[in-house]
Amino acid sequence: MRGAINREYVDGQEVRKDPSPRYMAVQRLAVSTLAFKPHDEAAALVAANYLAEAIEWRERAIKAKLGDPLEGLL
Repeated sequence: MRGAINREYVDGQEVRKDPSPRYMAVQRLAVSTLAFKPHDEAAALVAANYLAEAIEWRERAIKAKLGDPLEGLL
C-alpha cells in the first residue's frame, strides 16, 4: 500500500491542494485499511466510509481515462 501511495504522489500536491484522483483513491483505501479493526463496529463504519470514498475517486480516475489506481490493491 505504501508503494502505491508513493507511486501516485506528485511533488507539491499538498501545497497546491490538487492531488490527482489516482492518489486520492489509493490514499483513501490506505486510510480505510488502517481504520478497520475486527469486532469494532464504530471502526468498521469509519473504514467503510473511507472505502466508499476510495471507490468514488477510483471511478473518477477511470472516467478521466487515467486507469484503475486500485488495480491489484483490492
